[in-house]
Amino acid sequence: MNLATFNALPHQAAQAAVAYCVAILHWQQALVAALPFASPAMLLAEAERLAQRWNEADLAQALTAYPRIGERARGAEKEAALQQAMLGGNRAYEARFGRVFLIRASGSSGDEMLAQL
Repeated sequence: MNLATFNALPHQAAQAAVAYCVAILHWQQALVAALPFASPAMLLAEAERLAQRWNEADLAQALTAYPRIGERARGAEKEAALQQAMLGGNRAYEARFGRVFLIRASGSSGDEMLAQL
């Protein structure tokens, strides 16, 4: 969605659009309350400014809502097996650290992400 479209959304629709990004209700509401934004950079700056206010409970809420790697195994047999291994690894990570495992997937193979996990 481009910025003009986002700026033109009714507040409820705009909040639903950013809810996918961060599952912290007060952050969503505050970001939408700041509409409209003059540029994508200004939107990102406001999102970051509001994120600086998060406490541990907010962060835990956001991470709990984040999708887990491998939840929906699909594809070829090797790919499905890799996703299942990631799901099991993520469950172990979450049990150990109390948070979902996050990784920047761009540019990484599934095997590389599993090794990091």
